[in-house]
Amino acid sequence: MFAIAPTDSPALETRSAAYPFGEKVPSTVLMLRTCVPEAPLCVEPQHYPIAYIGTRYPCFVESNGEVAVILPNGQLMHVPHDAFKVMCFHSGPTDTNRAKFFLF
Repeated sequence: MFAIAPTDSPALETRSAAYPFGEKVPSTVLMLRTCVPEAPLCVEPQHYPIAYIGTRYPCFVESNGEVAVILPNGQLMHVPHDAFKVMCFHSGPTDTNRAKFFLF
């Protein structure tokens, strides 16, 4: 498994017209509820991805605005928009001004 960082987010480069965060790209989120995958996974319990309520996670943001938290073991887990609150955004004009917008 390779390491994924919030700076790898595709939204830093390109954003769709439906992108929900405007000119900003989230880097850290606070979970408002505990999330587990919708579909059952065939993995051992210690490897099952869970994002716990009240925990801050770095996040990976797709160009359409979908957010995935980066769990401590490096796994990505997509979370619904009502399950988190954005705590930090990527800073600096280089992160947001270089983005290109496109239509789906």
